[in-house]
Amino acid sequence: MRRAARDDKREKVDAQRAFRAQSARQRAIEVASNEDTIQGVLAKKLPLLAFPEDPFLYPIEKKAPKLLEHPTYRRIIERMGATGGHLRPINDWTPRGKGCETLYRSLCEHIWAKYPMPAFIWSAFFDKLEWLDPLVKAIARGSSLFTLAKEGKFPLPMTRGMVHELMTSTPGDIPFTKAVRRVQVKTAGGTPRFFQVWAGTRPGQVLGTKAEETFWASVVEWFSKQPMLDPTQVAPLVDFIGYRRNHERDFSMKGRSPMALIRGMQEWHGDLAKVKATNGAAYERSGFRGLEMECSGEGNTKDIWRIQEILSAKELIAEGRDLHHCVASYSWRVEAKQVSIWSMTCKPTWESEKKMVTIEVTNGPRAIIQARGRFNRAIEAGVEFKVMQKWAQDNGLSISIGRW
Repeated sequence: MRRAARDDKREKVDAQRAFRAQSARQRAIEVASNEDTIQGVLAKKLPLLAFPEDPFLYPIEKKAPKLLEHPTYRRIIERMGATGGHLRPINDWTPRGKGCETLYRSLCEHIWAKYPMPAFIWSAFFDKLEWLDPLVKAIARGSSLFTLAKEGKFPLPMTRGMVHELMTSTPGDIPFTKAVRRVQVKTAGGTPRFFQVWAGTRPGQVLGTKAEETFWASVVEWFSKQPMLDPTQVAPLVDFIGYRRNHERDFSMKGRSPMALIRGMQEWHGDLAKVKATNGAAYERSGFRGLEMECSGEGNTKDIWRIQEILSAKELIAEGRDLHHCVASYSWRVEAKQVSIWSMTCKPTWESEKKMVTIEVTNGPRAIIQARGRFNRAIEAGVEFKVMQKWAQDNGLSISIGRW
């Protein structure tokens, strides 16, 4: 009886194991089937139109099917076909290149361009602004962007110099709106670093109405005159300026000081208590050494040049006040040890010590990224740069002052 019970129990266990194994195999088959289905969906390309009766799309399908398989390019090409007014028959197009971008530019040049065009021009069709389409076509056929802007067909005020810079010096991989912003900032005297920040803001990413662009052009000019402004403050300030303009239609940048605007922004954000606390902050040393060196002065005298680290918010505020720039806006970044700020001074033999240049160093990358004197002037190429260069060599710092 016991043996029979054991055999019966063993048979049940074996049956349960066989059932579990069969279930596991079935689940594996189902999972594999689902994965194959998913992979098939992911790999599936958009169906080609294959409409022989479409006089514009069908020749493209035969010559460059890749363009119509890509949803973004397909939408743009459909729009291009609907607008009409092509310079040359689509059947005469000979595609150039292999990638979608190269093929797309080749197509645009064939149907729109009377003259060779810089590559960035064709990216305007990606901006989803219908008023841009006829503008780009007019430029491609030889119209001057300067004239078009003057006639009100382009919202941003453009000088002849701006148009020349845009059409001759824009890198090919920059989208249309970003290319316009690059020229706008460069013409206003802004730095490449400010351009990168400005291009990422809401008004920097979109071309607005003429009134909007005129206002924001004044904002770009204002920022371009504040090269010592902490770049991380730009985007929040742009938001604050936009808020003020929406609530005060006569709001302008005229007479605005950077620190007053920052205080207003921080009050708007409810950060006034943080500002008051920061005003008394002391900073940790960066670990870089200062410098003292002699240079020839007037006659046979020797001038003593020094580069010293600014180690308190009070000193930072005084530096900005004495040299008339807004380096005080960097206080929280110095506290966070992201950057260190240094003051270059000169002591002539018969005169008192003078502040000459404020230097910004990014601590991690060990790079000098800005050096500005009184009223934001650039560091001079003579003794000032020589002193900074010697200090940089002593500390293993690179000099990466942004230039166009």
